[in-house]
Amino acid sequence: MDAQLLVTVESASGRHVLRVPQSARVEDVLPGIVQVCEGRADGVRWKLKPLGEDVLAADTRLSDSGLFPGAVLQLIEPEPMPPSPHPTHVKERVVGRDYLGSLDGAIAARDISRSMVVAVAAAHPGAGTTTVAALLATLLGRVRQDSVVVADANPESGALSHWLAPDASRPDFSTDLGPQPVLTALVGLGDRTSVLPAAAGEVDWAELIEHLRRLQKIVVLDCAAGFRRPSSSAAIGAADLVVLVTKSPARAPELPLRKTVVVVENQASRRSRSPRASGRPHVVTLVDEPAAADRLKTRGFSWNNAPESWQESIRELAAVLIGSAS
Repeated sequence: MDAQLLVTVESASGRHVLRVPQSARVEDVLPGIVQVCEGRADGVRWKLKPLGEDVLAADTRLSDSGLFPGAVLQLIEPEPMPPSPHPTHVKERVVGRDYLGSLDGAIAARDISRSMVVAVAAAHPGAGTTTVAALLATLLGRVRQDSVVVADANPESGALSHWLAPDASRPDFSTDLGPQPVLTALVGLGDRTSVLPAAAGEVDWAELIEHLRRLQKIVVLDCAAGFRRPSSSAAIGAADLVVLVTKSPARAPELPLRKTVVVVENQASRRSRSPRASGRPHVVTLVDEPAAADRLKTRGFSWNNAPESWQESIRELAAVLIGSAS
């Protein structure tokens, strides 16, 4: 495995501690660094500058740049480009394969000091939380070395359970909600990922989520629609990060608690990613792919069945979440 270098990157959004591959060129790691630090997909023209030194040349390998563990790098935003008569798509600015590789590197490299709980929530039914939660957990398990669990916190629907573990029985925690019954109820999906099917009967969701936090490094919660249901309220309350899925990010509802939020615009008409404005959450888009959505709802859900545009968007979402984790 390529040796990793621990550095601190200073950018407009603050300081970020990252691990970067020592053998990589500056131009190879910049897109991923910009994605994690600033939530932007235009990293090819940015620059890195060691504190008190000259800007690093784009083709310089980090191993040859004199960087040392703990070095502080300044992330420099490029000058604005002249307006273009035709909008430029992300895949025209960055070669697709290189961009996906940069995102995977950003997702995999950063250490998480403690377990991370991500609540995937929506104000209204049909927003697409199950799609986002399933894809996010599957990707994190594939790319990172951490244990990942995705929990069906929507017992009335049970859609996540049907997609990922259609033959599994629903666990009953009414008599024993200890860590061992919770661990026993997990269904392995491969790639260090498991699913907790929707629980049968009443359950103390706050206690259940706390057990999952202690048992797994990353916990993704597929919440029921609305923020006042017991499962959703407990999930949002326990979450370190909240993914708010909506069809209209401009009218995204306010959460009842102050949380770090990433907005996913689902069923968007076109693929885009807005730069993060000061004081506003990141916004990631999932384009409308009805055939793909129907395909994912059948038995045999897999990451490989997701369209390329969704795989790219979920990588962007994961990079932002990992970059925001403690």
